[in-house]
Amino acid sequence: MKKFAERLQVALSIRKIKAAELATRTGLSQSLISQYLNGKFDAKNDKICAIASALNVSESWLAGFTNELDPWEDDKSMVPLKVMTNKITAYGRIPVGIPFEAIQDLLEEVEIPSWLAEKKGLFGLKVVGDSMNKVLPDGSIAVLQKTDTLNNGEIGAILVNGFDATLKKFYQLTDSIVLEPLSYNPDNKTLIYTDETEIRPIGKLVWFCAAQGW
Repeated sequence: MKKFAERLQVALSIRKIKAAELATRTGLSQSLISQYLNGKFDAKNDKICAIASALNVSESWLAGFTNELDPWEDDKSMVPLKVMTNKITAYGRIPVGIPFEAIQDLLEEVEIPSWLAEKKGLFGLKVVGDSMNKVLPDGSIAVLQKTDTLNNGEIGAILVNGFDATLKKFYQLTDSIVLEPLSYNPDNKTLIYTDETEIRPIGKLVWFCAAQGW
């Protein structure tokens, strides 16, 4: 178990990826990632596959069976993988504090990993503010997959009253919708809306990256 934890730590360091971002990339919980890193237990094969793909490392290396970190080194006939091979369009700013009008102007094209490009309906939005800085740094590009529904606990872009956009952790309760910030700043408060307010998800967070020029 120690070898898996150590190699996961090495891979995160080499790829310059934080545990929170790995959780977003793989769909695994941050708690589970922490347990892996602490050596509490090893990941099962399906989880190793997801983590190795997200970190662009060899599954067998991550599991402790080989010393070849890069995935193509296990099979010399394979062509080396490129971490960034596809582009999506990122649009104007999306606030992550109190909602305000979302700017829809074209911002830039951003590169995404090949594993992520397999998903359909991807788009990017600029993050502004610190109310989600436990997960999304101010100024980063949130990569979202288009959807009009979110499950409780998922992070997504939500339109409020048809045109105000915000990025929050989503909860649907019996008589209200709760949009929760994930922030180190205590000034950011949870937003609670009743049925009288139009709330419409437009995308689910699947990844994030730095904007060009960082």
